[in-house]
Amino acid sequence: MLSFIIISTGLIALAFVLKPLLAKDYIAFDQRDEKTAKLDALISKKNKIYMDIKDLDFEFGIGKMAEEDYRSLRKQSMAEVADVIRQIDIGGGESPAGNGKITDDYLEKLIAAKRKIKVAQGEIVIESQPAILSCSQCGRENNIEAKFCSECGTKLVKD
Repeated sequence: MLSFIIISTGLIALAFVLKPLLAKDYIAFDQRDEKTAKLDALISKKNKIYMDIKDLDFEFGIGKMAEEDYRSLRKQSMAEVADVIRQIDIGGGESPAGNGKITDDYLEKLIAAKRKIKVAQGEIVIESQPAILSCSQCGRENNIEAKFCSECGTKLVKD
């Protein structure tokens, strides 16, 4: 019985190890698609810029660099890393339109969820929910999602 358990465990482990090699959709590391290679290059560039900023901060901190030069170079590096991160967010593309995850349909659904729509006498009346919620105890205006007042701690009640 013990030998059966050992042999079956060994076969399961062997199948687990060999599964990626026998899979039909297996892609060798050097045969990655162009998009993946471009994203890897952008991530490497982002990491290099971060290291450059860290070195820049260190050199300024020990007094090797004038403040005017430091501010100028740091601002330039931050703009460059922001551009690289934007490109990573859109999947390696060059489009300046954003990360591609927020679509018009998504925004419309989000807006519709925040509004109450009434149809009265053939016209549409939109009542927007207030973005704030006033505390009944102290009158402090809180975020609509808050459960307790940030000023006095009173439990907030939504109408």
